[in-house]
Amino acid sequence: MRKFLVVLDDSRECLNAMRFAALRAARTHGGVQILSVIPPEEFKYWTGVADLMRAEARERIEAHF
Repeated sequence: MRKFLVVLDDSRECLNAMRFAALRAARTHGGVQILSVIPPEEFKYWTGVADLMRAEARERIEAHF
């Protein structure tokens, strides 16, 4: 099975890449893998805050795509 990797960011090109990958995956019976980088948290001593920031970033990514 083919896998197409799309790097997720806020650019217009990213949307085109997602569309292209989805169409190619559908035609070749493949899949799409999405990579989104969440920057490291600045508050290393506040574990609860860091976990909340990570969860919110994940929710934004999932809601956007």
